[in-house]
Amino acid sequence: YAANYDSAGVNYFKASMQYLQLTKVSNLPANWAYTKFFTCLKRIAELYMNSKVYDQVFDVTDIIIRYAKNGFGNNSKFEAEGLTINGRAYFFKEQYDKALESWLQAVRINISLYTEENSDVARLYDFIGNAYYLSKVYDLALNFYLKELSIHNKINDGNDIDMGTLYSYLGNVYFAKSNYQSALENYQKSLSFLI
Repeated sequence: YAANYDSAGVNYFKASMQYLQLTKVSNLPANWAYTKFFTCLKRIAELYMNSKVYDQVFDVTDIIIRYAKNGFGNNSKFEAEGLTINGRAYFFKEQYDKALESWLQAVRINISLYTEENSDVARLYDFIGNAYYLSKVYDLALNFYLKELSIHNKINDGNDIDMGTLYSYLGNVYFAKSNYQSALENYQKSLSFLI
């Protein structure tokens, strides 16, 4: 019954509550039901994010983080996902310090669960670099973009558009720092991925 809501894309909240009930009363593996529960909540948060109703995003991510801690203890992948969404909402509200706080905590969790060299950490480094760039803290923006580049090069998961965008970001930072030669080199690398 809950899966009908989920697959139809209708009323994710009701579906999430039904999946939560499945974790308590069914013979299904709890991890399966929790995964579905969190997936529905993340979709709700994304709907609110797309509608720019950020206070609702925070309400949903608070539920995600609370249930993640209750169901899996501190530092679960679901907690990191909730923090990542939370950071994005703060970013769109231009509250970069709060976005950074959420994302840095999500980075710590991801590294403790996996390693630094994974695509989730690379994506978070990109977000963090963007927040520092828009805050005009160019040295830290550069640091996080270079960390992201290093991860993509090690795990070879960067597609052309992502790599082109990353080199463009690096070019922007170098340009803001008046290092025009490095800016030009990175813009040229960006174009080589995007053309």
